[in-house]
Amino acid sequence: MHYRKFTLLIIIFILILSIITGCGNIEGYGNAKLQNLLESIDSGNFENFKKDLDNNLKEKYTEDEFIKLTKEVKEKFGEYKKYSTEFISSNTEDRLTTAYFYATYSNNPKVKVQIKFSLEIEVYKISDFNFES
Repeated sequence: MHYRKFTLLIIIFILILSIITGCGNIEGYGNAKLQNLLESIDSGNFENFKKDLDNNLKEKYTEDEFIKLTKEVKEKFGEYKKYSTEFISSNTEDRLTTAYFYATYSNNPKVKVQIKFSLEIEVYKISDFNFES
């Protein structure tokens, strides 16, 4: 009887641990959402661009604002090299995680990208981002 309780406790502990570490894996989900964001900006794909944005950012980035953003990024940094992001660091406060990545562009091999994720209904959405050269 004690063996069953102990085994059940171990299984519950492992499940909780995997849920916690899975939700906090900014390198994983952050990199995937960042890849989509950067590729969408590079290709000018507005529909794909807005799919990971939170509601506030969706309101901010109309199609005209998106076109302006793509032009500015291409003029300043050049073409984005797919799958070139490199995780730097992250920090989390409340339901907001800020992560920093390097991305490679044709005119600048190390563009620092800051990206913020907010937790909305247990799904991480992009709430802000910016580029630094």
